[in-house]
Amino acid sequence: MPRPAAIKGHNEGIPDLALAFGKAECDFMLGSTRDDAAIAAYRIVERKAIEELGGHREQRKNVELAQVVLVCACRLLHLYSRATDVGESQVRNEETEVKNAHLRVQEGPAEMRDHKLTINSTLQRRPLNRSDFAQETQAIVDQAFRQSHG
Repeated sequence: MPRPAAIKGHNEGIPDLALAFGKAECDFMLGSTRDDAAIAAYRIVERKAIEELGGHREQRKNVELAQVVLVCACRLLHLYSRATDVGESQVRNEETEVKNAHLRVQEGPAEMRDHKLTINSTLQRRPLNRSDFAQETQAIVDQAFRQSHG
């Protein structure tokens, strides 16, 4: 019996970005996976989001993808900072990744021509105006650095 047509953007065995991100976030928040498994999951999501960044023409989608990369970088910083087998240089590298990802997110809305457009929040799963989106993004970064130094 022939299989139904595949969902657009879905490859068998490779979860789509939203599904992989949602699973990584749930596992992270619930603490239901080992740190090395969580790191691997966020690396996969981060890589997938970066791959998709270049493929979209709509600026809002690029900003949303950049926020996914930022959240992944923040989670990775947290995971590496609490790992006992990771050197200080790896943690500093992750801090740099968070800063770079934050800059990428900040650049996106600045490049959008229509200042009335909303941007979908990756974490809240709802549209936010530019100001609220910027505040949310800053809060994500602030929390990541507090957790990594605390």
